[in-house]
Amino acid sequence: MLSSFRDLDFYRDAYQLGLEIHRFTLGLPRCEQMGGLATQMQRASKRIPAVIAEGWGRRENPREFKHFLAIAASSGLEMQVHLDYCRDLGYLKSELHDDWQQRYDSVIRRTIAFSKRWER
Repeated sequence: MLSSFRDLDFYRDAYQLGLEIHRFTLGLPRCEQMGGLATQMQRASKRIPAVIAEGWGRRENPREFKHFLAIAASSGLEMQVHLDYCRDLGYLKSELHDDWQQRYDSVIRRTIAFSKRWER
């Protein structure tokens, strides 16, 4: 039984990824701080679990809840682009890039699957 958004495995995984991404971005070059790639990644990675939680608060209206889950999935796709930039600019090793890409892909797929199953 789900009693909180924290019971959603894709929320927990997105939250953990957000923490890892935030820590990673603190080490990006100064030119990527303050409105650059670091800021974009911090916002997008934290938006995913935040929007899932916000949607949970509206779960009595399936259409609204599904809308928020779609936004969360879209932010996951945004993160995948940011990770590609980090790899291609030489800020991120391929192994970590691939790991984070796979984990975001999993969060996205599970978020979409949950949305399709949700009925209240």
